[in-house]
Amino acid sequence: MKKYTFYWLDGVKEVLEGESVAGAFRDAGYGAGAMGALDFTANGEDNSYEWNGKRWVKKYTFRNLPCSILPDSQLWCVSGKYRESGGILEWCYDREDAEALMLQMGKDSRFSNLSANKFIE
Repeated sequence: MKKYTFYWLDGVKEVLEGESVAGAFRDAGYGAGAMGALDFTANGEDNSYEWNGKRWVKKYTFRNLPCSILPDSQLWCVSGKYRESGGILEWCYDREDAEALMLQMGKDSRFSNLSANKFIE
């Protein structure tokens, strides 16, 4: 039996088991009418989305690039607050990379006060 995560439109997440997604759905006792209340599914026990009160939002996954990816004079970064701590959150290749990451991270409620900056020693 394989595990599948079902994300429902009301913010409920449920892990079901079956030989396939359809089998897990059926084995749990759901019928065709329940399909309208289902947002999407993921393979395995998935935790990569969080409910923001209105919809499921993919959680940001850190890249964990080292600060040595470029010389200091060329480095960019995204800084801000992550949960209870703050500072430089991600090292970036250039302004475009930093701004794109900042937008992506801003969709995740665990981050706040984000900014894209050129790194200054």
